[in-house]
Amino acid sequence: MPSLGCSTATWGRRLMNADVVLSRLLAAAGRLGEMEPPDDAGAYIVLIDEPRSLASVPIPASRAIYLGIGASLLQRDLKTHFSTGMTGSSTLRRSLGASLRQQLKLHPRPRGRATSRRDYTHYCFDEAGEERLTKWMNAHLRLGVHELTSPKAIEGRLIQLARPPLNLTKWKNPWGQTLRGLRAECVRQALASFPLRGRS
Repeated sequence: MPSLGCSTATWGRRLMNADVVLSRLLAAAGRLGEMEPPDDAGAYIVLIDEPRSLASVPIPASRAIYLGIGASLLQRDLKTHFSTGMTGSSTLRRSLGASLRQQLKLHPRPRGRATSRRDYTHYCFDEAGEERLTKWMNAHLRLGVHELTSPKAIEGRLIQLARPPLNLTKWKNPWGQTLRGLRAECVRQALASFPLRGRS
């Protein structure tokens, strides 16, 4: 049954629009350094060039690994995801880093001053590791961006269609438990190396 007060026709248009938007996201994919994403609201998708380069992660046929929305695509999201030192503010970087921790020899540490539990759940990596992660992302990932007036209205449907393994919410991710475990290990290592200084 359609929810949120939508008529069947309106709900059907939303589902159709999600299909169209996903197709456009996939078709528009390119390197971040070779594109000029609009500084506006919309959706973005992150694709991997070669699934073997992220062998521990189950990659769908679309090669999508992450899908997100934002009110300021370039400034708030894409720059954050692809900037060294920003793992503490990027779900994508934390999930990728957790998945590539051993391969890239990443050493988790808390962000900020290590005075709250959130500084650990939003971990980052040592400076050299942050640079290796960014280099890997620039070498192996592509981006598709599509402007949308109300991206939140179809975010869930886009994720369900794309099945990106690094999205932990808005779909029944069969790899979600494994990813949560990898992220939890990063939190444990950060706590072991840099004990919490204050009360959470």
